[in-house]
Amino acid sequence: MRRKACGLLVLMLAVASVTACKTGRETAEENIAWETKDSADAKEHEAGEAEVGTAGETDGGAGTSSGAPDGASQAGTGISQTGESQPASQDNTAAAHGLDGGDGSAAPAPDRENPLLSAAGQSAMMKKYQEVLSGVFYDQVYPDGSSCDYDNYSSITINQFAVYDVDGDGQDELIIQFSTSSMAGMTESVYRYNAAADSVELELSEFPGAVYYDNGLALVGWSHNQGLAGDFWPYNVYQYNPETDEYEAVFSVDAWDRELADTDYDGNPYPADVDVNNDGIVFYIMPGGSYDTDHPVSLREYKSWYDSILGGASELKVPFQDLTEDNIRGVQ
Repeated sequence: MRRKACGLLVLMLAVASVTACKTGRETAEENIAWETKDSADAKEHEAGEAEVGTAGETDGGAGTSSGAPDGASQAGTGISQTGESQPASQDNTAAAHGLDGGDGSAAPAPDRENPLLSAAGQSAMMKKYQEVLSGVFYDQVYPDGSSCDYDNYSSITINQFAVYDVDGDGQDELIIQFSTSSMAGMTESVYRYNAAADSVELELSEFPGAVYYDNGLALVGWSHNQGLAGDFWPYNVYQYNPETDEYEAVFSVDAWDRELADTDYDGNPYPADVDVNNDGIVFYIMPGGSYDTDHPVSLREYKSWYDSILGGASELKVPFQDLTEDNIRGVQ
């Protein structure tokens, strides 16, 4: 069975659906769930890697406390330290996207503290957030006047919101998860308050279920998984930019599970030369906003990259609540 040696370790990114009616918190908790099975085999396999090394991969063990698919690889090691080369035309390292400290370690979270609002300013911000939520609840429109694409049969209270500082700038944002719509209309929006204009501005718009980290990262599962990734759910990676006060797309990740197909849709064979440890899966780490499957990387390379961008960051527990009249009135 594929990946018996490495323990069938997979990344599960669950996606909300109209019929599932899961809460935003449940979606976030499931969205990036690393499942570890057959740990004894996994440890034995990692030990073998450290002693032998395969097809140019460097020797060395792996830790067990990271968020990588098999709980392996030390944070901040970077892709290049696996000994597997990246094509010159495809630079997917954390350093290339400003996520690296320059020595292979993840960069610390930037100082992005905004001046604290006065009591009056704080009150005005909460009043504006109530106004935005009321527009979604009563009229099913977003702050810019666009439609929420409400399906008109699901309860509006299935949708969720939170008031929480997800980007770490010292000021609470308004996060709205709207899922009672067509699949194409399902959206998670992050709004910041503009005190000068007494308005809200959009920082991020994505599919519901984003997972936020205290270093400014946000990982968001794709709305669909119709490719060759199998049990691995593709996702996008965003980094908060304090200069623009917005989340910027920095990476997209997809995969090819060999159990699903030996050739891709164009008839190209599975890249066994990349999968040097015969894990049965390769990954595509692409610049944000692009799609390129010409440069696959191995499971080991992927784990190292994943640890390097997280850099030991902690997941934020965003306090989502149902979109109800009482909860909207409670925003203060």
